[in-house]
Amino acid sequence: MVDTNGKMFRDPKVLQDEITRAVGAYFKHQVRVVQQNESLWVEIEFDIGSGMNSRASKGLGERTERMYLVYPPHSSFLFATSFKASTSTRLIESFPILMQAFCVVFGCQEIEKVQLEGKDVTKLIGLALEKLSQGAFSLYRVCASMFDFNPLENPEHLRKKRREVINMMMCEQRKQERENLLEREEKNKVVAKSRIRKPKHKFASIGADDAAAKFNSLCFKSTNDFVVPGCSGDGVVSNFSCFIRFEGSNVLQGIEALYENDLVVQGREIPQALDPNEILAKHLGTEESEKEVSGDESPADTTNTVVWMKTG
Repeated sequence: MVDTNGKMFRDPKVLQDEITRAVGAYFKHQVRVVQQNESLWVEIEFDIGSGMNSRASKGLGERTERMYLVYPPHSSFLFATSFKASTSTRLIESFPILMQAFCVVFGCQEIEKVQLEGKDVTKLIGLALEKLSQGAFSLYRVCASMFDFNPLENPEHLRKKRREVINMMMCEQRKQERENLLEREEKNKVVAKSRIRKPKHKFASIGADDAAAKFNSLCFKSTNDFVVPGCSGDGVVSNFSCFIRFEGSNVLQGIEALYENDLVVQGREIPQALDPNEILAKHLGTEESEKEVSGDESPADTTNTVVWMKTG
């Protein structure tokens, strides 16, 4: 499976030229591309007998290998023939190099192998494209409903404005999918210790009187997405709400210790509600700081909102 990154091929000659340019950097080869059944069928014959340094000489040697590919235009799938048991070791060793060349052709960083195998490639193509037609944000469904457009048709038959809109929609969806993937990965990362995660000022730096404030109980409500490792799907529980309570001889100093010792490691900054200076500035000496509020009556209707604080 390839991320075409907005780079699409419909013309067999264009795809053939791109493959020739990319593979030619590594091997002597011959490429043939034909269009059949709304897909581009590719045959690559290359010489691996003398290694990559032999590409300067003309013609193929006796030790040649063949590889067949099928690419449905405007899709993110690239079908390749499997290797037989008798396939030479040199071809298997050269396979990653070929994949890198195809990454150059389609403008992607890597090619991901999907669990989709079978003897009839036309049926596999149908299954793959059927998968793309599922979901509310399907490229095919959106295009068909808005423009009565089959993405496998030749875009040159469409008016220029419609082609531009459709290409823009496809690029936007691919961009959104990449951003969603990066966001999910970021949520599962452990944030390295850094000065950014520490409070802007040392405790009590805003005034000597504040240092004498020794809250021994603090409760706030947090509403956020919660990442659960090992769960099915993306493992994210949306809008998870809970009350968090701190107790001790000096809660504010304990909270500051979270910053200094980097004890909060889930992939986000420590919430502003836990900044000792923010707590002192907004709640010290107010009626709220002495009032206990039950969960049902809690004014905490947003993420990380202080519910109550007590000094004794």
